[in-house]
Amino acid sequence: MVCVAAVALGSSTYAWFVSNNQVTATTSTISAQSNAPFLKIDNQQSFATAGTESKFSKSAVSVLYPAQVVGEFADGDDEVTANKAKANDVKFQSAYASAATAATEKGDTRFTVGNPAAAVIGEYAYMESFWIGSDDAEAGSFANLKVESVSVAADKNATWNGYTYEDAQKQTQTVTGEQEKTQMVNAVRILFVNHTTGAWQVWGNGNASTTTYTTTAGSQTLSGTKLIASNGALADKIDANSQVQIDVYMFYDGADANIFTNNLKGLHDVGATVTFTAEAVSTTGSNTGVGARN
Repeated sequence: MVCVAAVALGSSTYAWFVSNNQVTATTSTISAQSNAPFLKIDNQQSFATAGTESKFSKSAVSVLYPAQVVGEFADGDDEVTANKAKANDVKFQSAYASAATAATEKGDTRFTVGNPAAAVIGEYAYMESFWIGSDDAEAGSFANLKVESVSVAADKNATWNGYTYEDAQKQTQTVTGEQEKTQMVNAVRILFVNHTTGAWQVWGNGNASTTTYTTTAGSQTLSGTKLIASNGALADKIDANSQVQIDVYMFYDGADANIFTNNLKGLHDVGATVTFTAEAVSTTGSNTGVGARN
């Protein structure tokens, strides 16, 4: 098991925005550990500081707008027509709110942001890359690298005071501090992409991958040729003395919670702890199951 604790995203707001509503990524603290004898993780391709337990901190200040992963680019999309290389890339979209006091999406405002790289450049997602594997030719290989769980939590140093807002019926509504914290936690999404194969998953808070997203048309199903099921593997095999690169994108789902453009006060940092697992394969080629959790 390798565990990645990514305390990355602070925010101003994350519901669909009317104008100028943004979230801010601040200091990112990443830690990793392994309970398999040779499985290691590092945040650099050289694997120079990899270990069964590795920690690093990275300061990355960025402005993030709310977004959603909606599937993959396919034939017929303008982006693919212009650039065939974009086919099967993960597609990000965003939208605007129906009002400054609403989290609902306004019709005909949805637009395509682009692939994950474009989402980072456009300030819709924050990304860290991780290399997972071994640096020992005698370690044997690994099979079935999976995301086991994602746990999102609020910054322990944050104070949650709650807030009030006026709903569509002009009634004042009160959100408690605990409810406010829950809204923040539940709005975080994490996209995992195998950098080499393009295999991907989206997770929210909890122990199951996210398979749907919400638009004005209601619940929509994620799809694509490289989308893998929650029990599928991001990498089928990691050879001995090699690593696989997994790109981890954090973003806020603008359709998820009742935090609006006008409710900017009291929003605070959250972080996600991600657990990866893989089966150790012995030098004789048999799976030992070490490092796997079923």
